[in-house]
Amino acid sequence: MAAKYYAIKSCVQGKLHDVAAEPEDTTKDVDINFCNTFSQARESDSLSARADGVEVITLESNVKYTFTLGMEVLTEPVMAMIMGAEYNKDTNTITAKGGAPTTVYSFEGVFTLVGDDGSKLVKKMTIGKCRPIVNNTIDFSAIDLSTFELQFTMLIDNNEFFKIVNNQA
Repeated sequence: MAAKYYAIKSCVQGKLHDVAAEPEDTTKDVDINFCNTFSQARESDSLSARADGVEVITLESNVKYTFTLGMEVLTEPVMAMIMGAEYNKDTNTITAKGGAPTTVYSFEGVFTLVGDDGSKLVKKMTIGKCRPIVNNTIDFSAIDLSTFELQFTMLIDNNEFFKIVNNQA
């Protein structure tokens, strides 16, 4: 019998790709390998039409999806994104400028579910377009272990915010 219930076994790990670059140009890709948490939020404005006092039609607008990656270990490109700065791989520097970075990325990552029967199910999440939210706080501590959060706004790509499919890899 196939599993009926699933629990999260591993968090989404993946790669950000600059959508302005050619698909085969991976020089600006950012690895997201150390996530412990992945959270997603959906917001919208809605208006309901009623008939005989009962809601029968709900109209939604201004749909907005965001997601947050949480990690305790980070790379310099990820640290730059959290700080609202840019990372230069050639000079190994992080620089915050007067304007916020505007790079739009695609994200592809995998996560694993484990079933109540012990089976594992690997899923692939694809987000066609996303942009880092640069209004973040980053805390450094020599006393406590820090969890760093990298937040994104999902943008519509081919009328989709994201897609999750069984991973064929």
